[in-house]
Amino acid sequence: MASSDRASTATRAAARGFLLPAVVVGLGALGSAAIALGWADRALPGGAGGRGRALASIAAYSALSLLALFVWANRTGRRRQLVVAAVVTTIGLVAFDLGARAVGLPAGLPLVPNMGLSSRARHHAYPANARLRLGALDGRALTFRTNADGLRSPYGREAFAAAERRVALLGDSFVFGLGVQDGEDVASRLEGELRARAAPAAVLNAGIVSYSPFLERLLARDVVAAYRPDTVLLLLDATDIGDDLRYMNEASGEGDAVRFARGDDGASFRDLGPLWNVAQPLREALEYPFRALTRRRPQREDGYRYYRFDLELDGQRETNGYFIYRHPLETTRPYFERTLANVDAVAELVRSWGASFALVVLPRFHHWNAEECPNNWEAASYALDEPHQFEYFRFFREAAATRDYPIVDLLPYFEATDEFPLVLNADPHWNAAGHAFVARTLANLLLAPDGPLAENE
Repeated sequence: MASSDRASTATRAAARGFLLPAVVVGLGALGSAAIALGWADRALPGGAGGRGRALASIAAYSALSLLALFVWANRTGRRRQLVVAAVVTTIGLVAFDLGARAVGLPAGLPLVPNMGLSSRARHHAYPANARLRLGALDGRALTFRTNADGLRSPYGREAFAAAERRVALLGDSFVFGLGVQDGEDVASRLEGELRARAAPAAVLNAGIVSYSPFLERLLARDVVAAYRPDTVLLLLDATDIGDDLRYMNEASGEGDAVRFARGDDGASFRDLGPLWNVAQPLREALEYPFRALTRRRPQREDGYRYYRFDLELDGQRETNGYFIYRHPLETTRPYFERTLANVDAVAELVRSWGASFALVVLPRFHHWNAEECPNNWEAASYALDEPHQFEYFRFFREAAATRDYPIVDLLPYFEATDEFPLVLNADPHWNAAGHAFVARTLANLLLAPDGPLAENE
């Protein structure tokens, strides 16, 4: 064959070799342009909100396609090298998985929604005996362990019930410790404070993210009762008023027959290991086209939409639980009364165990220092000087005169401290110093002979 023919053949072969990769790259670029320019928003699950996942899907499929083409093109001349590469890659992935298990790599833990798994009995709950990841806040990976009841506590039922003094904290993400690591939460800190003051006690963290008194009664009845606490403190957050409204509207049945139309309490939680968990973004990217074809959102969006809120009040449409900040108490009182009735039910239940009960009303950072949380991700949900944001405290101060259990307002204690900061930089939850401050305050109130919680001694 003439040299010119050989050159022509080589040129055609090279062209064919570049054709498929060029097609893959071209299709990926075209799809990316369509998404970036907004042309494909109607076709995406979630509209414009699905752009990031769609672009990630294009990148993943393009990379895998190019890799497959490379392997195919070199299937004969470099078979040995490809086999060696596959074996080495497999060994590396297995070594990563085993090593990540050994060191407890945070990124290798299963990522669960803040609200945990769906539950017909209690709306949502965390899986039992698991080490989990909630993402990250302020640059820190959020990991935590659960006990046999799905609580963020090192205590089992028997070990806690055997303690000389037993304090249980009910509440939402503030009690749970969203934003801090195990051992930094208010329950752990309170236990340390009491022990340091020669008042040995075990303190149970029975806080679950986004819980409110309506759900806390169910948790107390089904779980906390078995720990046999002698003191129960319910720490109330401003969002609990709206959360109670939400959960009560979603519940069917009353009293002990309350159920929610979601989840399966008998379902087991499966952790398939660090490699599987680390690969979650890739898995979501690869499954995205199939969900797009059926107009289904990715799994994390298929579930409960906590931030979906719709309430008509005084001719104003409220879309988040901070509506209590924007209306006078004369308007919001029925919602406060509903939550107070749920607190009363918790108090009645706790006292039926022979334990004492108290309600602790928590402020949010803007109630005592608007300089806290400078990059608050919720800034669009409420102003730092809403016209009626202190009605929350007025209602419970009035209620304290009509209840036979203590109601303690922590706002004066926050206002009196010069400790700063007590909350995270980009999230309104307490940082480690904030949990320590609240723990010291609660310890003072529990141990003071003439303090507002003295009867709980």
